[in-house]
Amino acid sequence: MPALKLVVAWVTLFVVGTDLFVVSPMLELWSREFDIAVGTAGLAVTSFSVAYVLVAPFLGRWADRAGRRRALLMALAAFAAANSLTALTVHPAMLIGARVLAGMSAAGITPTVFALVGAAAKPSRRAWALGIATSGLLSALWLGAPAGELLARSVGWRAVFAGLAAVALVIAVVNRWCWERDPASAAVGTAERATVRTKLAAVLPTTIWAAAVYGVYTYLASGLHESENWTSQAVSGGLAAFGVCAVISSVAGGRVADARNPLVVITAGLAATGAVLVLLGVLAGGAKPAVIGALGLFALAAYLVFPAQQAQLLHEHPKEGSSLLAWNQSAMYVGIAAGSALGGLVVSHWGFRVLPFLAGATAIIGALVAQRVHRPTSRGATVES
Repeated sequence: MPALKLVVAWVTLFVVGTDLFVVSPMLELWSREFDIAVGTAGLAVTSFSVAYVLVAPFLGRWADRAGRRRALLMALAAFAAANSLTALTVHPAMLIGARVLAGMSAAGITPTVFALVGAAAKPSRRAWALGIATSGLLSALWLGAPAGELLARSVGWRAVFAGLAAVALVIAVVNRWCWERDPASAAVGTAERATVRTKLAAVLPTTIWAAAVYGVYTYLASGLHESENWTSQAVSGGLAAFGVCAVISSVAGGRVADARNPLVVITAGLAATGAVLVLLGVLAGGAKPAVIGALGLFALAAYLVFPAQQAQLLHEHPKEGSSLLAWNQSAMYVGIAAGSALGGLVVSHWGFRVLPFLAGATAIIGALVAQRVHRPTSRGATVES
């Protein structure tokens, strides 16, 4: 796969990820400016996620039929409009509406970029290329969002979203030039099209993975703060270690999936995630170096899974690549929401230290589910796009 295409895909997903993750540090600023509770401002996050989950499967199917480059360019234009509206917001209702549009446009961008990368990469390097692209999203978590927060506190939060809108337009031009025009394809025949039940089964491992990983990650900072020897700087260091290891694992996971086969990586990654989460539960409240090491292992194990899962889906459903990857993205958001909600109940009733054990068991169940719903692939399996 040409390096330039991979760079463009990485930057595109980095910008989308920054738009998603930068909202969290903005909640306090929105709360003060619009005189609303932080929880009310948090509806901006909820509305984005709900819009993404509901719209992504439909946009993915449309991208497969109308042409992926065309779908990507239209979604990027909508993304720029959404961020412009966010920057111009004068009322909380307008803010929520802008974030709904942002979620819908992101649902058109992310899976389409993954599908374009999967189609452009050689079969023997497909999972690696998907891992590189995924690292763009993950890098936004530890690089894009903090940079956005610093910018917001120095020149104002509106400048952040105006900047994202401008960058989105530039990226749209670059993507138009970078990707070859793909003609609209005929509708996939009924006999060839995966049923809704088949799609739900195929992406179920993603939901379980996301619930296990983000159920813990959501409460990680507060859980570490429960120990008296954890300062804010130490917590930040632990989260940074997690983020860096997640990026490394995403790339490495793709390479391993290409060398072996995706299903092996999915299963081993979920099982290893379960084991490391149990270890984290044992070490929680202990020595900081041991806990930080466990956090690094947690990220290294967990983020092996996602690029391998994408490659597996493209192998099983080559004619519906955008559609299945869109379903996969929605499945991830459902898992994040479920994991966060259930994790909150666990923390409220039994405390953080119980949470890694339950999440670890969930990840191991995910490994068993993956073995059940996926079929083995040969090394370097070809995906026709």
